[in-house]
Amino acid sequence: MNKSAFEQDISMKFANADIRTTAQRLLIAETIWQSTDHPDADMIYRRAIQKDSSVSLATTYRTLNLLEESGIIRKLTMQDGKVRFEIERDDHNH
Repeated sequence: MNKSAFEQDISMKFANADIRTTAQRLLIAETIWQSTDHPDADMIYRRAIQKDSSVSLATTYRTLNLLEESGIIRKLTMQDGKVRFEIERDDHNH
């Protein structure tokens, strides 16, 4: 099986952070990575279940917390008070 560049990169980040790689965690990370906006947890969940209906809202929240604590994603608190997420990228500019 040929892994995408994203899947190879995120799998290495998971390993470096001692995070077990699961299909659902990969899907949630990929959902954030593919986003052109800064989605909140509910948006990430809704997008993820379109690809895998077995993803639960609780798994989404746990995974977001785990990825944020390990520095793989960044939590952004917007002016309206909503929390949104983005992948931590070396080449990210605003």
